[in-house]
Amino acid sequence: MNKTRIRFIANFPLSIVYGGFEQQCVRTCLSLKSIGADADLLDWHDATQNNYILHLFAPDPMWARIAEYWAKRGPLVISAIAGTPGFRRRSYLVSKYFSTVADMVRQETTFSRTRTLLHRADKVICINPLEKDFFVRQYDLNPDRIQILSHGVDEERYCTPDTIFTDQYHMSGFVLYVGNIIQRKNPVLVAECLNQLGLTGVFIGEQMPVEREYGKRFENLIERSPNLVWIPKLDYKDPLLASAFSAAKVLCLPSIAETQPVVALEAMAAGIPVILGDYPYAYQTPFENTFKVNPARVEDLKTVILSVVNINQRASVRLSPEFGWENIAKRLMTIYSEIS
Repeated sequence: MNKTRIRFIANFPLSIVYGGFEQQCVRTCLSLKSIGADADLLDWHDATQNNYILHLFAPDPMWARIAEYWAKRGPLVISAIAGTPGFRRRSYLVSKYFSTVADMVRQETTFSRTRTLLHRADKVICINPLEKDFFVRQYDLNPDRIQILSHGVDEERYCTPDTIFTDQYHMSGFVLYVGNIIQRKNPVLVAECLNQLGLTGVFIGEQMPVEREYGKRFENLIERSPNLVWIPKLDYKDPLLASAFSAAKVLCLPSIAETQPVVALEAMAAGIPVILGDYPYAYQTPFENTFKVNPARVEDLKTVILSVVNINQRASVRLSPEFGWENIAKRLMTIYSEIS
């Protein structure tokens, strides 16, 4: 193969879901293009696609058959992002037992398909050591085939001024939430805490049809809260979004489960403190110096928000430029070169 050529598949079709995960897939592709690589989303209908590296975002068991048929066309790379709470031996033994029984009667399971998919990959990319440990132990992967590579951050997130946002909304020093309006990320809890504290909050994110009832609850809360502003839809490349991070006092994202939340990386790039849920993902690099809180304890969340808001300085540790997309793309090319 004279020139490395890469084709990507996101976890879900971009026409159906376009959250942070799918955004990372698209941004990875664009960043590789920016440094001269032949990278693009997979054209499902092009039968001539041979000698490409196929890069799957997420070890979804539905890709197992694709991986099987792709074997003669080119190498396979998987970004194995799972949002794992860590390896749980009991869960592993149960999955292994049922998979073994299913194999005996020639029935596939989600566990067996995922394991087959991962073992077909030439390289598996994990975002942190926690994820790597999970995939090694859960699916018996060889650690030498796993590379750790963070999500990327647009360079604009490091330098966009707050004035773009403050000039339009006449607000600064607020508590910021960025993300889909879903229960896992706890935007309703954040809004309720800000109301009780009498603080100003800005929420940027869309409601999800699969959680319509939760979204309506959030919408009703916003309507009766003059101190809260909701911006339902803001394009990822809109300067207002990058500026919102710079204008905020703190990003509050007390999710009960995450992988490596990109919005937390972006907030750190802008130099503002970050509040995350007190779960294993929040202790991985580069989140060591973020504020952690148990979302189940409302009073604790209120205390942390209030204490961070009263800090009269920006975050002491700003996100390193190594998380910028150009650097991530170059590191990816190194990984690809080992298998192409």
